[in-house]
Amino acid sequence: MDLLTFESSATVRKYQDGDWPDLYRICLVTDDSGKDATLLYNEKSMLPEVYTGPYLTFATNLSFTLVDKGIAGYVLGVLDTKEFENLLADKWWPQIQNKYTGQSDKEFTPVELEILQMIHNPPQVDRVILEKYPSHLHINLLDRVQGRGLGKAKMGIGN
Repeated sequence: MDLLTFESSATVRKYQDGDWPDLYRICLVTDDSGKDATLLYNEKSMLPEVYTGPYLTFATNLSFTLVDKGIAGYVLGVLDTKEFENLLADKWWPQIQNKYTGQSDKEFTPVELEILQMIHNPPQVDRVILEKYPSHLHINLLDRVQGRGLGKAKMGIGN
């Protein structure tokens, strides 16, 4: 199904290339336990390049956008986490690592230093977990659409 409509007039549709800037922004403004983390980052694209960009580049078949008055959220996922990690190791992380190499003259915030560690040492899901749960997804929703069951609906979970 490419489009779901909710009572709130929000719809979920397949990701479109033009959604990229809004989904990067949503990643940033929902990072602080669902709250806006913009002030925690000097380099605004750093966090989305870890949690959003790889999916919008390599997993668009399982990338969905929630739209109400504008873009308000997303679901990004992969069926095979290990395969995705291998793909990112070859094609994503090297370019992102290069982007953030030699930037020692920049002043990184404490949160950015943590993300920088992840960029240069990408996390991998434990094999034991992958055997039981080979797939994963990310759901990020702006405040204006939270608490209405849209996240559950996007996952196909009833109330």
